Amino acid sequence: MVYPRITGHCACHNIPTSVAIPEDNGSLILRVDMDKALRYLQSIKADLVRGDLIIFDSIVQYHNEGIAIFNGREIINLCYDENVDRNGHLPQEFRVIEGGVPIDYWEDRQFICDNPVRGIECNSHIWFDHKVVLAECIENIQYGCIETGEYCIFTTFMYNKPNEVDLSHIRDTKVSQMYNNQEYRIIFDYADTFYAHLAPESLEIKSSILLHKLKDTFITLLLAALLPDAKDASLYNKYQLAGIYLCN
Repeated sequence: MVYPRITGHCACHNIPTSVAIPEDNGSLILRVDMDKALRYLQSIKADLVRGDLIIFDSIVQYHNEGIAIFNGREIINLCYDENVDRNGHLPQEFRVIEGGVPIDYWEDRQFICDNPVRGIECNSHIWFDHKVVLAECIENIQYGCIETGEYCIFTTFMYNKPNEVDLSHIRDTKVSQMYNNQEYRIIFDYADTFYAHLAPESLEIKSSILLHKLKDTFITLLLAALLPDAKDASLYNKYQLAGIYLCN
């Protein structure tokens, strides 16, 4: 099976207690237990694909405890960076959009659809290297009301690079076309920091001076990706690039 899966979502593999019972080591699973899990999955010839989640049945799960991820070579822990989400989030080596990976590839769908499937719970933090569309992002910064009825500062970009991505293994036309020539939106999340300066419910910015200041800050955050030690689309100080969304 090729990554990403043609289903558009990661798969999950359960590790029975007879194979591994990880020690209580906080949220992290020890390497010895992850190696046992990998040998077990290989022995049963599991359909194991990069990006698949590994669930240890012996751990009573709270959010993402007992869940690891396969990176194509070995099983590794989720990340638990408190600046992103202490309950566990996608490791930075996994990127969306590039290579045809859907932005909701690791979405937790246990309770939201007719065909429930496990994903990374409690958050939807994903990684995308927006340096490849940086000029377009800066050019398209705007302020307005989006589908939720809330005002925000955001930018849009098109990701149309079919020649760089081999999607021949994806036979589902909807999947193969969705991530070529598609418009995406990045939202600048400043609401918690400046809530007192926003209109209730609509979050409309009351001050034109603050609006210009926040637009300039958004540009600064986007440009910060050019720094050698910058994160791709994560948290910067007290502000957040709130994620990447498909535009309607």
